[in-house]
Amino acid sequence: NSPLVIDSATKLAERLVEKGGGADERVRRAYRIALSRPADAAEVDRAVEFVAQTQAELQQAGRQKSADAETTAWTAFCQSILASAEFRYIN
Repeated sequence: NSPLVIDSATKLAERLVEKGGGADERVRRAYRIALSRPADAAEVDRAVEFVAQTQAELQQAGRQKSADAETTAWTAFCQSILASAEFRYIN
């Protein structure tokens, strides 16, 4: 949760959102960029559900507009990838 990780996650999320595509495609792209491997079907499903739920909660709480909530939700997902052991350690 350091400023460097949060900034990196934000930039990755902005890159994913700007490029467009569906949520599945964005998740696959994030895995390729951050982990240099394809995401499996279960990872895609969990990530898409996480992003959708996070975005809905942010909007429902009235804390963010739709576009801002979308980027914040994708940032949270990207932060989880960057904080993963798989990202931090060479196998």
